[in-house]
Amino acid sequence: MRKRTSGVARGRGRARRVIPRVAGATAVAAVALGLSPAAGLAAGEACSNALVREQQNSNRLPDCRAYEKVSPRDDNGGFAGVMTTFQPLFSAVGADGNGMMFGASGGIGPSLRGINNTTHAAVREENGWRVGQLLTTTDPNFAVELNYSTVAPFPSEDMSQILWKAPRSMGPPNPTNGTNGIYRSARFGAGPPTWISQPTIPLVGNGPDLSSGSHAIGASADLSTAFFNSTGVLTSVYGDPDRTAIGLYRNSDGVLTPAGRLPSGLVHPRGTWAAGYTPGYGAPMVGSYRNQVSRDGSRLFFVSPAQETEIKQLYVQQGDNPGKLISKDRSGAPAADGVSVLNAGSNVNTQQRGYAFATRDGARVLFRSSSALTDDAPAAGVKTYRAEVGSGALTYLPNADGYPLAINDDASRILFLAAGSGSTVDIKYWVEGPGGGTVHTLATSLAGGTSTVHAGIPRLTPDGTTVAFESEVALDPEVAAVSATGTQVYRWSIGDAHPTCVSCRRDGEPAAAIGARLQNTASKPTDTAVSPGGASPTAPQASYVVPPAISDDGSRIAFDTREPLDPARDTNGQRDVYLWENGTLHLLTSGKNTAPSYIIGTSLSGDDVFFSTMDALVASDRNGSYDVYDARVEGGFAEPATSTSCTGDDCQGQDGAVGDPASLGSVTFSGRGNVVPEPERRAPAKVRASIVKKSVKANGFTIAVKVSGKGRIAVSGANVKKKSRGVARAGTYRVAVVLAPKARRALKAKRKLKVAAKVRFVPAQGSASSATVRVTVKRKAAKRGGAR
Repeated sequence: MRKRTSGVARGRGRARRVIPRVAGATAVAAVALGLSPAAGLAAGEACSNALVREQQNSNRLPDCRAYEKVSPRDDNGGFAGVMTTFQPLFSAVGADGNGMMFGASGGIGPSLRGINNTTHAAVREENGWRVGQLLTTTDPNFAVELNYSTVAPFPSEDMSQILWKAPRSMGPPNPTNGTNGIYRSARFGAGPPTWISQPTIPLVGNGPDLSSGSHAIGASADLSTAFFNSTGVLTSVYGDPDRTAIGLYRNSDGVLTPAGRLPSGLVHPRGTWAAGYTPGYGAPMVGSYRNQVSRDGSRLFFVSPAQETEIKQLYVQQGDNPGKLISKDRSGAPAADGVSVLNAGSNVNTQQRGYAFATRDGARVLFRSSSALTDDAPAAGVKTYRAEVGSGALTYLPNADGYPLAINDDASRILFLAAGSGSTVDIKYWVEGPGGGTVHTLATSLAGGTSTVHAGIPRLTPDGTTVAFESEVALDPEVAAVSATGTQVYRWSIGDAHPTCVSCRRDGEPAAAIGARLQNTASKPTDTAVSPGGASPTAPQASYVVPPAISDDGSRIAFDTREPLDPARDTNGQRDVYLWENGTLHLLTSGKNTAPSYIIGTSLSGDDVFFSTMDALVASDRNGSYDVYDARVEGGFAEPATSTSCTGDDCQGQDGAVGDPASLGSVTFSGRGNVVPEPERRAPAKVRASIVKKSVKANGFTIAVKVSGKGRIAVSGANVKKKSRGVARAGTYRVAVVLAPKARRALKAKRKLKVAAKVRFVPAQGSASSATVRVTVKRKAAKRGGAR
């Protein structure tokens, strides 16, 4: 890993470099305007990465930041971070910024597998970012449809693996009849996945797990222990076969057992829900899961029964033991009224709905109930309680009476919505202390309806002193009213008189109809992306993960917005990515591209800001497509001083192991080329590649490639020699594929060798397309009487 140099201040995650600010009138004037000073260094101080910054022309970035292109150089026209419809995709960021994940329109780079909407893991190494596609099959000969996508991936803490729901089989032993399944990927996709929802009882008919609602609900940091729900019956123990509604399961180190068992040791016959998120109420995200599974995977909070109209009790499961009752009265009996749903009605989205909010370590949990469960709790009204999971002790929190939006690491500080006057709500913040603690008010009398506070998934610093969140309501009296149809980003710290709008214009001009975002998930369906060229807007992809957007000390907030907050540079009228740092705004993207850029998230220190953009921010980015970048403190990698055009094999990029196969015999699909927002997007060319002969030669084989017009056909792969040929018109052309020397040596040592070849067609006009064909090359049998 790239090491930090002198002048660091230790914090969570990676060491953070302290950069002195410009002194004097210049800096003061810049802060007053809300723009970054021309320089972020004291006189005589130079950045350790000064040469890279000069090469990139990134000297304007603060804190000695430089750009690092995370997505691979050879991305074959695919989009990294967004779909070709400009829909932001799943993403996740590691705590130290040295690892992250992103979705893409298909397999990109050396790990190309020709599958749409797939997930990639990236790790930072000494000379660049290494990227691997995480979607693999249990059998390399098993074909996955091209329109397959990973559904709601759930990442490991080190960003090397994911849990995901597969809407169809990923290979044996899961039947190929459309059966759903929960899978765990191999590290960086280097191997087959593990089917963690594999039943311990024989499969019957189409299999037991056919519900589209089945999904992962939490896991340990390394994913070795994972929890998921299912409407099907997967085991024969603990009363599981008698269950008639949705249930929970735990897979720990390959052992599958029913989860959410009652103190009796049996599962409830009418089902169980995980406590942090209620299925069916919006797209699930980690932030809205409310730590229903502890960080180490040892604790699961759940409610039962899983029936909308029945009284529910809150339990905690520790390890594989039966659940322990949390919602109990002073005698230890279940609360007469059970637990109340955590739902703020129309003031926030229903996808926030659940029944409990736990700390990350699972040591404490908040819930609400109409029952008086402690001596000091009143009989009337819904009350907020905090439970100590170890001892079971309950504390009534009269001053935190409302719907919790966010809590700090020990639940001693709570951001919540409280009932206001009439049908309005207030945003309040409770800090534990003598006399029931202190309550701070951020905003009052917010009207109900869809245009009220949009809390989204608020970001709270670990110590609970600062919060960043989105709102459709104007909460900062120092700026003009914001648009009722768009969100803005706000920051509030203990002691502030009111929230500060960090994304609002301060030049008196009206706000954009679609405002700023801390995240690009489906947490606010009405806050949609805007495509270039007037295309219809598309909502972001639902994601389990909400990457950080505020640093752990609260001094940095990253977001994207259509507002030209740096009007001298930001002139494109599209979304661009900004960094707010101690009252100063910095434009991180160019502000010139005709396509929008999207925030992904930050590392805990804020030293890394990840985003997806069509900006070519480094010299090697020449594909005109969306790529994932990191604007990193003291970052950047040296590139060749000059960039020259390439021809033939030099343009093919690196070859790597080709993963999941397309169907043997023929493959047809349309490629995903570069976006041409002005004046129009050309339709992608089509390419069909098929094997001409099933009996192939010992040193290679021949394929037929059907193309739609003039262009160039190129063939590459880990086990074949690169070859290309130009074609003058539409038609079918034969290409002889020759094994690479290492493949010949491997074939000599074996009887047969499986080979994958990527066929790429680059038309004279339009977008490139590619297909993957697979064939088994057999060693020639020796002549009778001769040596083999």
